[in-house]
Amino acid sequence: MISFLIPEKDLPYDPKDRKSVAEYTKLLENKTLRDYAYVPGGLDNVKNKGLYGQKIENLFFFIKTNNHAGADFPDIPLELKTAGLLSTSSRDRHKNISGKWKSKEALPMSAISFEDIVNEDFFSSRFLEKNKNILLIFYKFEANKVVYDLEIKVTGVWSFSEIPDYDKKIIMDDWEKIKSLVINGEAHNISRKDTDYLEAMPSATSDSMTSQPFGPKARTRKFSFKAGYMHSVIAKLGSEKTNTISLFKKSDKNINLSDKINDKFAPYIGMDASLIASSIDVSIEDCKQAFSILSKRLVKAIFNVPEKGNIEEYVEEFSKAEVTIKTIRINKDNLPKEHVSFPAFKYEEIVNQSWDTSDFKRHIDKKFLFIFFKESGSSFFLDRAVYWNMSSNHMNEAKKVWDKTRELIQLGTIVKNVKHKRRYTYFPGSKDNLVAHVRPHAKDAKDTYKLPVNDISTKSSEYTKHCFWFNREYVKDYIYNLKK
Repeated sequence: MISFLIPEKDLPYDPKDRKSVAEYTKLLENKTLRDYAYVPGGLDNVKNKGLYGQKIENLFFFIKTNNHAGADFPDIPLELKTAGLLSTSSRDRHKNISGKWKSKEALPMSAISFEDIVNEDFFSSRFLEKNKNILLIFYKFEANKVVYDLEIKVTGVWSFSEIPDYDKKIIMDDWEKIKSLVINGEAHNISRKDTDYLEAMPSATSDSMTSQPFGPKARTRKFSFKAGYMHSVIAKLGSEKTNTISLFKKSDKNINLSDKINDKFAPYIGMDASLIASSIDVSIEDCKQAFSILSKRLVKAIFNVPEKGNIEEYVEEFSKAEVTIKTIRINKDNLPKEHVSFPAFKYEEIVNQSWDTSDFKRHIDKKFLFIFFKESGSSFFLDRAVYWNMSSNHMNEAKKVWDKTRELIQLGTIVKNVKHKRRYTYFPGSKDNLVAHVRPHAKDAKDTYKLPVNDISTKSSEYTKHCFWFNREYVKDYIYNLKK
């Protein structure tokens, strides 16, 4: 039960009527909490955004602070969640999916009990009981503003029962994936890359640990909707006019995202690259990026994405699941022609990051769509499209490469020796690690980033841009061939 700060009969809304609560909440839009509610003296310096939901409950809904474990409005039921918004720009990849606003981050929800989830099924789970109806209040995020002066831009109710069946299927599959990892004693290795829309996000501090029934202690976690999924929710609540394409039809109920992607690519599998180009009326030049250009144009043709549109932006499921597309050419032995690169890292930034906050982990801790073209004689054909995420063991291997690289930069021990004006480094090579290595990613030797510590060997204060690369042997064995 919940208690109110004023008599229930005097409330300006009916706490037992979801429509009444939602309509009352709409009064907050384009206003601040200070505009609408009396803020007692001494409270107006609160900057902790984590207290914002509590202040909304107290000052707007007149709900007493409590330790009630159920939904905030238990009779409906309806769970209250507040979250920050950032404005999109003309260059933002989320502009099309989210309209004017995008979610600042993933939306944390209820805590995960590893001990309980193994004995639950989805429809009777604590997750669905707590979160099947969510009252969302989104405010414009401004770091230095006190919570009473944050402008509320979008409000509305998200209900599991009202989303499309194919979205329900993806969320249910995500929940089942998290449950299966716990059953297999892998709660300590759960990662956002394992799921599409619903993730198990670390809660509290990084050293907050709890027990799991079949494995070692693991970090405490909360169910959370990924930021990509929330961009779409925000657009729908805000009635923004978005122009997105879904992979699914309304009648699709029991097909998962991976199978749907395979269905879409099926007509083109085995087709020569030149024939694909001709069939979609694309002229590809003989250049290094030719196959990347072709695969992107193919995906656009499959999903009717506008010529100047961004695939990850227009395909709704790709945006929600934050999918990254990579195009790979492989030879007759299934070995990629090249290693697979990621954006160059900045030396001054990597030394101030932890693994969990690192750019490299952010790049690989997600879902990928790998499009493989295989060599055949003097040409290539489309061999397969693989929807993939990295295993936890391999993520740990990638971390070793990142740790070593960061250490070398911190110590100023990058260069091993110089021979014939060529610099050889101590950075991990492709033979040093199963998953990844470090090598240059620059136009030429003059394309550099500043170093936080001068290199001891060369005395240089800057160094050629480098990045992390997936080893091509790793791509062959664990992505193309899907070895576990």
